[in-house]
Amino acid sequence: WVVSFAIGFVGLSVARSQDQTPKWQSKTRPAANLFLLRVSEIHDADTVKGDIVIGFRDVEFANQTIRAFGFDAWEVTRARIQVKPFSDFSKADWDREIGRGKKSLAALTALAEECDWYLQPEGRDPYGRSEGRYWLRTSAGDWIDVAAWARANGHQRE
Repeated sequence: WVVSFAIGFVGLSVARSQDQTPKWQSKTRPAANLFLLRVSEIHDADTVKGDIVIGFRDVEFANQTIRAFGFDAWEVTRARIQVKPFSDFSKADWDREIGRGKKSLAALTALAEECDWYLQPEGRDPYGRSEGRYWLRTSAGDWIDVAAWARANGHQRE
């Protein structure tokens, strides 16, 4: 009895360790209202510029700046220097912020390589930018929730 329990437990542990799919990745399409997003520039880990393709008679909204819904990434420039809490930042704070921002930008750029981008619209942010959830579709057919990926990998502001 003890031996069969131990064998069963080891088998269960091996089965669990083989399924290493992160929680931010899935084979299931995340939502019905997804639009292809032809990204031309990744500004930082939560802001991209590109064309939103509606898919009906080739209608698209060209050259849109889109802010990610669901997380706030580290900054890559001092462009928001007048906005709180950034107006209180020291040079050392900015150096840390921008270092983290560049690391997050590089990680997202690497993750998105060979992926198709999709947008799930959520409205507009306080600055008037389009806002939505970013999804990446890998060549293997997996869907990646960029906000969940960013949170899980330390690429969002604390």
